[in-house]
Amino acid sequence: MRKNKFPSLITLGILIVLSAALSLGCNNSFGVFHEIQTEKPQEGTDTFVKVSVKALAEDDTNYYAAMAKIFYRPKTANNSSSTGSTVLKTWKLLKVNEKSDYFCSGMVSDGAETLYVASSTKESGTLNGIYRTKDAGASWDNLIAASDGTFSNSYVDALFYAGDYLFVSAHSIDAAGNNLYALYYYDGESFKLAGSAMAGLPYCITDLAYDGSNYWAINKEKVFWGAKDSTGAIAMAPDTTSGTPQASTDRLLCGLFVDSSNRIHVTTYDDYLFTYASNAWTSRSISESGSHSSSIRLGKIIEITQGPSDATLPRLLIANTSSTTSYGYYEYPHEDTSNPIQAVAGANGIVAGGSSTYNSTVRGKPVNVFYLSRDNTVLFVGLSSNDSSSYSLYSSTYSRADGKWSGWSAE
Repeated sequence: MRKNKFPSLITLGILIVLSAALSLGCNNSFGVFHEIQTEKPQEGTDTFVKVSVKALAEDDTNYYAAMAKIFYRPKTANNSSSTGSTVLKTWKLLKVNEKSDYFCSGMVSDGAETLYVASSTKESGTLNGIYRTKDAGASWDNLIAASDGTFSNSYVDALFYAGDYLFVSAHSIDAAGNNLYALYYYDGESFKLAGSAMAGLPYCITDLAYDGSNYWAINKEKVFWGAKDSTGAIAMAPDTTSGTPQASTDRLLCGLFVDSSNRIHVTTYDDYLFTYASNAWTSRSISESGSHSSSIRLGKIIEITQGPSDATLPRLLIANTSSTTSYGYYEYPHEDTSNPIQAVAGANGIVAGGSSTYNSTVRGKPVNVFYLSRDNTVLFVGLSSNDSSSYSLYSSTYSRADGKWSGWSAE
């Protein structure tokens, strides 16, 4: 089947029906959203009206949000203190390698000082470079050496950062017009294939994480894992552990996350959370009743470890990608000793700030990405919205003094 070499041409309808395409496939652009964001730079809260936020990141100075282009805002009003000052939520266009005319094919940070961006041409998706900045965009290094032909015939789909390494999900197109996906990593000098089994894949890698010893990744079909081999190279391959999540008629793999106890969690499109711990996989249904629900479709995951003293912590925030249940997310106290564990609807959880706030912010829109700041105090959710009166990026801030989350606030 012939595929688009530059997947910015999907329609808005397809995006909403599939609910956050980044969760289920490897389409790193958003049709009409692409056009809105590339027509002209926008600033302020209007930046996130009727768009789709596909990636979030931070460095020492700023927070970053990726759509067709990247926008940024300072973490604090004066960039000198993480507390005690009011942040003016004014987002500005980030120039990449001194250019504002680009398409963001991928963005990620190491959570500290370094931001990585895959910049492509808007028209064809041809890669301009994979750039790194350590000074909030004042200067850039292209990690692709002039002699490196790794991506000469490829299109970048996403960037990941795990275990001190930058990873690149990319695809090429064969003679029959089919997309062939591969996963690469940067070893400090050049890009290398992350194992021979990670080339020629039928689907792209959509999530990747590190558990302190091994690297884990998923596409919509299966789980992959691996570590450094005897030569120091990273070698990943399909997971063959009994009970590993795999695609079936009603099942697609949607989200992957490594929690604070280094357990691996994988969500599926048929309402199951798979967890790998002590060398074994287990699975549980995620719903408010604790029973399987055919109307729930799970997606991206993140963990919060702070909240009110009477809350069961830690909790996984798990996106619900089903339009029939109004999208949004669940809070899931995954270490609760209850059997079954009952998920908490986002409207009734500890992050949203009440059902009214939840219903007017996150509810009804597909969740593309969660991001928690490295100090664990600012939680972002990036959404897709086709409503001219609705925003696609919200944040909730945790107050250690008050012991609670502020509730979702539009960026």
